[in-house]
Amino acid sequence: MDYTKELARVDRLISEKRYQDAVRVFAFVLENTLKQVYGQIRLQACTGEAKRLLDIEEKISRGEKNFQRFSLRQLVDLFCEADIQGMPERDLRRKNKNPQAMRLRRFLEFIDRYAGTNIVPPLEEIQSVCSTLTLFLEDTGLIDIKSASSASAPPSVASCPDGEETVRCPGCGEAVRKNWEFCPACETPLVQFTCPLCNRAVKENWKRCPECKARLVCTSCGCRILKGASRCPACHAPVSETTMPNAVFIEPVTGMEFLYVPPGTFMMGDTFGDGSDNEMPVHEVVLDGFYLGKYPVTQGQWNRVMGKNPSKFKKGDDYPVEQVTFDEVRTFIAKLSKLNRGKYEFRLPTEAQWEYAARSGGKKEKYAGGDKLDDLAWNEENSKGSTHPVGEKTANGLGIYDMSGNVWEWCLDIFDEEAYENLPKKNPVFTGGDPKSSERVIRGGSWSLDSWSVRCTRRFGYSPEYYGSGLGFRLVMGFIR
Repeated sequence: MDYTKELARVDRLISEKRYQDAVRVFAFVLENTLKQVYGQIRLQACTGEAKRLLDIEEKISRGEKNFQRFSLRQLVDLFCEADIQGMPERDLRRKNKNPQAMRLRRFLEFIDRYAGTNIVPPLEEIQSVCSTLTLFLEDTGLIDIKSASSASAPPSVASCPDGEETVRCPGCGEAVRKNWEFCPACETPLVQFTCPLCNRAVKENWKRCPECKARLVCTSCGCRILKGASRCPACHAPVSETTMPNAVFIEPVTGMEFLYVPPGTFMMGDTFGDGSDNEMPVHEVVLDGFYLGKYPVTQGQWNRVMGKNPSKFKKGDDYPVEQVTFDEVRTFIAKLSKLNRGKYEFRLPTEAQWEYAARSGGKKEKYAGGDKLDDLAWNEENSKGSTHPVGEKTANGLGIYDMSGNVWEWCLDIFDEEAYENLPKKNPVFTGGDPKSSERVIRGGSWSLDSWSVRCTRRFGYSPEYYGSGLGFRLVMGFIR
């Protein structure tokens, strides 16, 4: 058989999108390869080795004495049982682990999944498997991969799906990309394992990152999760970003709690039609996931970092800090980062992040958590003229408290009445105007305001030097990569 020609045939079928025909030719090439390799191994085997091979043949033959008539599955079983990894002169056999067997089992699973069915194999999968078959043929000595590649094997067979140069996994010979952290076939580490969320070094057997609590393995099959992956590379189960990171992160200096807000798309602005002009037009926004403070920053947390409490209502550590300017908040953030030795990034939420989180992940909610204002927010009707300890009202759908009422909250954006008309769709933040003199966005309303002012979509702005007994903040936290 001209293996180079047959590989070129497989590639041609792929280019013509005749994927199932390509799988059948793939199976034909593999079956002939195994028969040819095994025939030469048996021919060159010494007496003791020949007897061992005959015993294995008999064990898996199912009545068929001639291995040339074995099915592909029997041939794979034969290679795995006999621990055959290639031509004898290549001395590829090992005492512990047979990477060749891993490749053959993968080939068989691939063929079983797609040959003779109506299931169309994904292009990237068939290209990857064909590339691995090319490497397998080189290991057996049946083709010279360099001459085969230059003569007739196109890049889709000789390289990874995205065109990057092929390198081989040291464990099983799988075609892998240079930037992969482990082999998707045998899970042999290719580089040092790192957490997909915070990029910290982690060990191979760890299931969660001890730093950020991110999930490191697929809950369905236990395979390592790649950074940025939406599906498991082994079983293709969805990797939900709502469960990959730990739901809660506790900042170690102040004990501030941060909840993970999953990524999503929502319609930002006055969807109820009862707001002001600066809440229009309603527009689509796409946000990445982020960690947001479960509560507004409290007086106790502020005092632990700054050493003094500027609040008017000094009634306890669990009350929200107020009477803080935008610039004082930035000083607090800088000191908090220093106390954490720069391991984490702290900042104010963008206006889009704030509204998305307040509306329980972008739901159509008038107040943060629904429409029952008295259950959700401290406002002029129930506050009795003061702030209240954080977390006493009902949380919204994300488990976040006090985003309506109690205290206004500073946001990162510069305030502009017409900001919604020009913002980008992805992770928007308005930075126009003079950062030193322009007003900054505040959100959420306060203990002293009516129901209209504590709506989720209500926008307002104050000078960075302003402070008041109804103005506080909460933070976003991120991991330094």
